[in-house]
Amino acid sequence: LLAHAPHLGHATTLLDQVAAKSLDGLLGATTVTTIRYLGTKAAGPAPAQRHLRTLLSLFDVAPVTRAVLTDALELEFPDYEDAVLHEAARHAGATAIVTRDPKGLCEESAQDLCAQGVAPLYSGDAPGLA
Repeated sequence: LLAHAPHLGHATTLLDQVAAKSLDGLLGATTVTTIRYLGTKAAGPAPAQRHLRTLLSLFDVAPVTRAVLTDALELEFPDYEDAVLHEAARHAGATAIVTRDPKGLCEESAQDLCAQGVAPLYSGDAPGLA
């Protein structure tokens, strides 16, 4: 959507896998609003809307519920938004978090979804990825 190096290759691979239904993908509910905002700034409202509709046709959404918000408080991440994304993923049954900024989402207390999940996806060692 926004071709940011050095993440473009990895992002394209993962999007292709989700589109082919060989990998299940989730977007955080708050991520969806961020994508819309950044897409509108970069390309304008109509293209942003079109790309967001495409993403929502491919990905499920990890909802933000009261339980997610409460559990995120318990993580004591420096950035509450990162904690909310982590807990939304965990509550939705995600097995990995893929992020451009692992420092926030992959705090020491959250290695369950990051250490095992991100590296294999990027290296191509995860099941379903070539």
